Amino acid sequence: MRSVSRSDFGSFSIGCGFANSLEQLIAFRAIQGAGGSGLYSITMIILPEIAPARFLQSLAAIIGIIITLSSVLGPVLGGVLTQYTSWRWIFWINGPIGAASLLLFFMMWPKPQHLPNLERRSWRELDYLGSSLLIAATVLVVFPFQNAGSATNQWGQAIFLAPLIVGLIAFLGVFAWSLFVDRRWGDKIAAALPMSLLRDRVYASAVLNTMFLGFPYILIVYAFPLRCQVVNGKDALIAGVMLLPMLGSSAIGSAIAGKVNGKEDRACETLVAATGLVTLGCGLLMTVSGSVGLEPKALGFLVFVGLGFGLSVSTTTMLAVLQSSIRDHAPAQGIVAQVRVFGGSLGIAASSAILGVSLQAQVGGSVTSQQISSVEGGGANLDPSDLAAIRRAYANAFREDMRVCTIIAGVALLWALGTYSRKRLSRTGRREQKVQEEIERRIVAAAEKSRQQ
Repeated sequence: MRSVSRSDFGSFSIGCGFANSLEQLIAFRAIQGAGGSGLYSITMIILPEIAPARFLQSLAAIIGIIITLSSVLGPVLGGVLTQYTSWRWIFWINGPIGAASLLLFFMMWPKPQHLPNLERRSWRELDYLGSSLLIAATVLVVFPFQNAGSATNQWGQAIFLAPLIVGLIAFLGVFAWSLFVDRRWGDKIAAALPMSLLRDRVYASAVLNTMFLGFPYILIVYAFPLRCQVVNGKDALIAGVMLLPMLGSSAIGSAIAGKVNGKEDRACETLVAATGLVTLGCGLLMTVSGSVGLEPKALGFLVFVGLGFGLSVSTTTMLAVLQSSIRDHAPAQGIVAQVRVFGGSLGIAASSAILGVSLQAQVGGSVTSQQISSVEGGGANLDPSDLAAIRRAYANAFREDMRVCTIIAGVALLWALGTYSRKRLSRTGRREQKVQEEIERRIVAAAEKSRQQ
């Protein structure tokens, strides 16, 4: 599956680079996104499955570092490519990178005798309806908020309400279907949302914490460089480079979390600290002024957000492995990866909507969307008063973004507290417990199968 996802992502990335129309670009991007989502989630599933238990601490730190590196280096590399080449290279570069990583993947894949004894599930056991409902729900909930950023008078119209309502109904449908699957077929069907995971308070709280922390982090990755371009007059390259303090602190946070949780279960304490740092960083970013010169303190505030996010990613990776049964490792990791991206998508959508409202309040209809877009390139052809109004709108929008992010991160802190457990085993003890439970489950399943025969 990972090879298929990589091939899909690489080939259709090249297709995006050769697109001759917006329609072609949208179509290729949709298929490319399917491959990208497979790469992201399947990698999170594979690594804990094939790695020896003694490497879980280091593995969680590495996963956290990779996630944070990729999320921040993307805008930086994008700025370099658009500054010195063409936007098409943003897509074309995925071709050689994808080919190299695919070759490395095949070369480094363990031999069969070194792979763990995992139970394979057939295609017939997959939860196609639950997966379809989950995809529909996530897309339909994000779409109306993303679309509202381009037209602020859509809030009460059908184009906003219809997908939102259908998306919420789809979410209810996913939970109802998962409950039905659990009661009707048990673990004979690989449910998209296994109820055994959702009933685990610690795991469910960690999932919600992950989603609420994904909201501010991805929003900042999207909105801060944009603010630097428009408000502070930075070019695309420098705007992306401004995220590097957050990148470095995220990597440090991931390494610290791996070390802190290496032997003892300190997931709750780590997540509380992580969420507190993100909340603090977002609150402090509200104080950044709208002056043309970027205040250096903004880069320092990004460090708090990055450090907190890095702590969170490593911790939830380990928690998902240790809280779930061995059979549920794949959906446990997949759900964590899914909700992190979903939270980030909601963050970007909310930022777009807030910016649309701010622009409407500051410039109204006196400036076209093309003129607003030109500000990212310097806005040389704009009237000084219009340019000042647009910059003021972006500064106000970012301040409002951070206010929303502070509230969202505060809610995430409550979910972090939900991961507390009085009876906590060591990492080794928890792993041995899960192995014993899996052995007992397989014995029972084999006995039931022999009776049926």
